[in-house]
Amino acid sequence: MNIARIIGVNIDVTIIKEFVNNLHRVNELAENSNSFIWRLKDISNNVSNFDPFSDEQVIINVSV
Repeated sequence: MNIARIIGVNIDVTIIKEFVNNLHRVNELAENSNSFIWRLKDISNNVSNFDPFSDEQVIINVSV
């Protein structure tokens, strides 16, 4: 589990655009690994919509 506070107002800020634009590549690598079991995501295959802390600056990632 990773919990991070992003720089800026929310996940759409320019400073982390490169990171956000490559999330799908990182998740694809993880899901195709031999030991992958599960990762947190919504119906659209997206984890960035989860807001368990009611704070747009906090992003989470959970994988097994």
